[in-house]
Formats: sequence, C-alpha cells, structure tokens
Amino acid sequence: MNKKKQQSAATCDRILSVAGELFMRNGYENTSMQQIAELCGVTKGALYHHFNSKDAVLEAMCARHYAGQREKFDPILENAGWSAGKKLKSLSGALRKYEGEHPIFFKTYLRMHASSETSAIMLKGRLKRHRKKMYLDFVAPILEAGLKESFFHFDGSPAMMALYLLQIEDVITEEMAALLISDKEGREAALYAHMEGMAFAFSRLLGVERGVMRDILEFGEGVGHYCRTLG
Repeated sequence: MNKKKQQSAATCDRILSVAGELFMRNGYENTSMQQIAELCGVTKGALYHHFNSKDAVLEAMCARHYAGQREKFDPILENAGWSAGKKLKSLSGALRKYEGEHPIFFKTYLRMHASSETSAIMLKGRLKRHRKKMYLDFVAPILEAGLKESFFHFDGSPAMMALYLLQIEDVITEEMAALLISDKEGREAALYAHMEGMAFAFSRLLGVERGVMRDILEFGEGVGHYCRTLG
C-alpha cells in the first residue's frame, strides 16, 4: 500500500471511530455529517470524499466489525474435533468477547435496536443483511453438523432454522436493549426472563432440552454482558 492509500485508510479509520463515539453519545438520528467532520478535524467536503452519506458511514462500521467477527468465528467452525454443541457455545462466547472488545459499536447497535425512530427501523433492516449472512455462514453449518450427530432434532433445513433463530434473537435483543436504556427497576430480573424465553424458544426449535440451551447460551454471562455494556 502506497503512502497516499495509507493516509486515506488512516483517515477512514479516524472517521469511523469518531462517528461511532458520536452515534453512541448522541444517537444516530442526532448526529450530523458536519459534527463528524468537525470532531475529525476535516472539512465536510473531505468527509464526503470518503463517505457519501451518514448511512454509508454506519454501513462501513458494520462491514468492518462483521469482518472482525468472522475472523473469530472461522477457527471455531473449522475445528473438526469439536461437537456441534461446543461450537455453538463457543460461537456465542466469541461474539460476547468481540462485542466487549468493541463497545462503541455494540452500544450504538443496541441503542439503535431500542429506538422507534423511522430512520432507526430502516437501518435495522439494512444491518440485518449482515447478520443474516453471518447466521447462514456460521450457525447453519453447525446446525447441520448437529443433526448428523443427533444432537439437534428438527425438521426443515439448517439454513431455515438459522434464520428462525435470527428472528427470535432480533425480537429479544430489541426488548432487552429497551430495558437497559430505560434503566427501570428490576431490569436485571426482566433481562433474565427474556434470556429464559430465548433459551425456551431455541430449545423447542432445535429439539434439545432447555437446560442444554441454557448452557450453550450461558445466559448469566449474557445478561452481565448487556448490563456492562449499557449499564
């Protein structure tokens, strides 16, 4: 990479970092391209040279983070010595670890999930494309392997089941994010109830005991992770 490309890449990284901070602090809807440019120390024209819209900035943030997640997930999927259950549990743990290492993106993501603004609803749909691909590329193969091992018991294709799991997770994440942001009393108990609901739904879909799914999700860790992130 020549010097000019290195400088451009460094500028893009700076823009994404600053934008993430602003999205987290002010919310996506209340952050403008002008604010991003000013905090980055660049002109608005220079900002638009790299990203033609605020949506493009967020898309780039997501693409970068999902690429980072894939690097964590690939070794799990490729480990021939692990059972399907261990792979799914490791995938869940690796995701929490990655989100913990990148709190700005995760906080922005959760706040957007909890928002009822029209722009946020539209963006959730766009971001779901990334997550849909992740589920099809990583969760579906694990479900397929679990069927062969007789660990999972379900009718239908693994890809279809993976997308059902994604739909359930999206609904519960939206509810949990709203609870965290509202800071209501008793929210931790409510979070556990939502995680219990997820374990129940996943277990019924995949044909395993609820206790097995609780272990895979490690939802005590999951609730702690959510609370630490938006607490």
